[in-house]
Amino acid sequence: MIYTTDEVIGQSEFPFDIFEGSGEPGSAPLETLRLHNHRCLEINYVMQDGGCYHIGSQKYELHTGDICIINNQEYHMAVNQGGLLLKVIVFDPDLVWTGNRTDYLYLQAFFERSQLDSPFLKAGLPITQELTPILFDIDREWKEQKPGYQLLIKAHLLKLLAMIYRFYVEKEHFSGSGTKHWKNYHSIVEAVDYINAHYSEPLTLGQMAGLVHMSEHYFSSMFSQVMEMPFSKYVLEKRLTQAGMLLKTTDASVTEIALMNGFGSISYFNKMFRKKYGLPPIMYRREHRITEKSTTFP
Repeated sequence: MIYTTDEVIGQSEFPFDIFEGSGEPGSAPLETLRLHNHRCLEINYVMQDGGCYHIGSQKYELHTGDICIINNQEYHMAVNQGGLLLKVIVFDPDLVWTGNRTDYLYLQAFFERSQLDSPFLKAGLPITQELTPILFDIDREWKEQKPGYQLLIKAHLLKLLAMIYRFYVEKEHFSGSGTKHWKNYHSIVEAVDYINAHYSEPLTLGQMAGLVHMSEHYFSSMFSQVMEMPFSKYVLEKRLTQAGMLLKTTDASVTEIALMNGFGSISYFNKMFRKKYGLPPIMYRREHRITEKSTTFP
């Protein structure tokens, strides 16, 4: 088998997608099968059976109505053996987890379910019957994209995740394996909060390491492990995201926006912005303006 890491959603202010998939052809030789993982978390609903799922070293038969949850470290692949059809939801953990303990509970089932548990909620279970209409509510909102659809998708998603959390808690099926991840996050949370509040100011690795009483090397390693990106990239992403929002919602010039978001070089800002969004700032503003009546940044 081949193991790869894929970019599923890419850069997005609403890091979510839902689509249908049919898996890899079942006739392919075993050594050519490609298992992948990705930064996103994934929820699959089996619309029509006719295949199996490889997750890690395990193989699972798929049945219509099954729901499967997959975390961002598990290598997986669906194999179509005749008619398989999946509805696939993928979302970045940051859409749900903003850094506090309560938010983590929404995602706990992805990381802490017992190793003895199947990742599947089987068709016919009361929990699966309760979750299925929520999945289709999410799908409908995504297809219709009426005003406020992103708010409703997130609301439905949070309800779905909360119900999955309750199911695992009531069944006492949490292993506690995610506790280490939470403790690691807790050890750097002061630095993360500081970055989130002061991303427009000069920030250094040494400054953040000192804030949480770590060596630069240890902090850098811990930050990359917990936040799934290096310190420098995290700061850059925060700055670019805010710059994109200001371009869409204010009349501030590109230069003003670059400077107020911590970019000392306009050419560097333009280069990084285009790399993230695929457009230079001026064209991005033209194509993504939120309101017809502009507001002036104070």
